[in-house]
Amino acid sequence: MIAGRIDPAACVACGLCERLAPALFRVILHRVAVLRLGPRIPASLEERAWWAAEACPTGAIHLSQVPAGGSEGEC
Repeated sequence: MIAGRIDPAACVACGLCERLAPALFRVILHRVAVLRLGPRIPASLEERAWWAAEACPTGAIHLSQVPAGGSEGEC
């Protein structure tokens, strides 16, 4: 499982993440993207999350592996 976060200072709300992975990302108020499902990303959406993170023009999307049985605070 992976965990994700968006750096609000780096996000320019271009909407690319939302177009690539609408189940995961949403741009709110044309200001910042947010994770729709919280920090833990379901296994079924991991590939889309990585695509969005790699495509983000400002590198605002940060993803990391969550150790088995760990919490998102450990990633």
